[in-house]
Amino acid sequence: MAECLVHVALAGATALAWLGAGAAVLAPLGSSGDRAFDVLNRLGIGAVAFALLTFAAGWLGMLHSAAYVPLLTAAAVCGVVVLARSIRGTRLPRLRTWPVWQLALAALIVVYAVFEVFVTCAPISSADSLYYHATVPELFEREGRIEEVPWMWQSNQPFTVELLVLDGFLLWDSVQGAFAPLLLGLGGGATVFVAAHRLAGRGVALLATALFLCQPFALWLLTSTFVEPAAAFTVALAVANLVRYVRGAGTEALVLAGAFTGATAGMKYIAAGAAAVLAFGALVVLWRRLSPRLVAAFGVPALAVALPWYVKNAILKGDPGYPILFGFDNEEERAAAWETFDNFGQGHSPLDLLLLLPRLLADAELFNRAEYITPLLILFAPVALLDSRARRFAGIALACVAAYLLVWFSSVQDARYLFPAMPVLAVLAAVGILAMARQGKLGCALAIVGSASAFAVGGVVSVAYASRFVPYLVGRQSEATFLRENVSYNESVAWLNANLPPESVVVVDHAFLLHIEPDALTWTSDALRTTAGPAETREFVRRYGVTHAIIFESSTYRERQLSYVDARRIGRLLARPISSRTRHEVGAPRRMEVYKLPRSR
Repeated sequence: MAECLVHVALAGATALAWLGAGAAVLAPLGSSGDRAFDVLNRLGIGAVAFALLTFAAGWLGMLHSAAYVPLLTAAAVCGVVVLARSIRGTRLPRLRTWPVWQLALAALIVVYAVFEVFVTCAPISSADSLYYHATVPELFEREGRIEEVPWMWQSNQPFTVELLVLDGFLLWDSVQGAFAPLLLGLGGGATVFVAAHRLAGRGVALLATALFLCQPFALWLLTSTFVEPAAAFTVALAVANLVRYVRGAGTEALVLAGAFTGATAGMKYIAAGAAAVLAFGALVVLWRRLSPRLVAAFGVPALAVALPWYVKNAILKGDPGYPILFGFDNEEERAAAWETFDNFGQGHSPLDLLLLLPRLLADAELFNRAEYITPLLILFAPVALLDSRARRFAGIALACVAAYLLVWFSSVQDARYLFPAMPVLAVLAAVGILAMARQGKLGCALAIVGSASAFAVGGVVSVAYASRFVPYLVGRQSEATFLRENVSYNESVAWLNANLPPESVVVVDHAFLLHIEPDALTWTSDALRTTAGPAETREFVRRYGVTHAIIFESSTYRERQLSYVDARRIGRLLARPISSRTRHEVGAPRRMEVYKLPRSR
């Protein structure tokens, strides 16, 4: 628990550093007159600035704690000054005057925020983070520089969030890195609250924030070192600043909307789809007063923030959007990637599109945990059209969400990628729920019973998820036991850590690398095709300095390649996949074999 408190304190220092850096970057724009929006804009821009500084330092080979910690400290001191000025004279809310339902929502938001901080203090155990969201930052931190990772095509995606995770490694460890996406996700919740409060008052703001944050899906995402909470934050800020501009704010609001649109495109390829929808929405909203000056105000900061990632790919791979634009380096890579993509969703036909929303509500498991999304977002967002005051805004917002849904439907149907749309959906659904409550006794009953039921069921699931982390965090469970119960094939990780020399380089037949102590890489088709012969296999071993390999017993093609380099088996073990951490589901154990390779000649 003491470590958890230190992690939280350092996360607070990180947020203050982002705030201080953002204030410095945005100083030429001046204050907007809205202190809450100023804090959120500075926080978001500061995070992006730190990511880009880390990006530059990484390519210069300057990723060292000795350089990062003084920078963080100086920026955090500036952040303290900025925050003190921002809250000066702010009145505390008079909670005694709030209706009971608003107090209940506020309490629910606080409870979920505590849950999210609490769970993030545990060792990283989500599959994708063990593969690359946290593993690649750790690799960069070990090397002291950013390098191409040829054995993992995902490392060519824009990496804004992963570099903020890397900053956590420079500050302390992987858990500290996991706090970066959490902070950004909570920033998204704060943006939803402030924007909704300005548009429709405290009731809508509290309900929208609860819809966004207080669901099992958000709890899972914010605590799993994923990119999507950060993308939701930048989308929320882009939309909020665009709305501010339309409602009469100065051109600086449009500049910020562009910057956060570019930041969204700098997080992930699918997030670039969200950024494209944002840009199109801005074009529609501003059509009647469009001018070259306004296009430049939005477009220049968007391109300035997003382009570094795509220029890097163009230089290294000859494809700015590798492998989206010109394809993979080899057919086996492409087939392996598409096999993974096809695991999500239920098809891409017109009928599948027609059935998409019913399936998300009733048959959502194939969309990767979409069953944990609160149904209130889907059911009540369209009901916002009942509110005559919000109808125009709701119509445009729903059209943009529908456009993004089409982008998502036509690509990888992973429910995680829907999260960037949820800040907008949350505000719409909150307006819709309150509009329904005004439609007589039946409408009021539907709104109250439906909302209370959804929050109650979500709360039960969230408690079940968070309970998996309690034994470790209160000191009743060791880290080794926690990882064995929550990480797939962790028995293999424990064997490697216990039996291999620290200077080993091990190639692994699964993707869960983060907690392997020797240097490790996943044995993917990106690294070595399964059809590769003796010469190519020997070159692979020489290139990476491989000393050991661990493969599943059924991997006959890898066994054949190990024979090319005269590897000998030195161990066998059983390892289990974890099907669901929340439901305590464990798959059938699989046998793995460990090989030692002779020294490369």
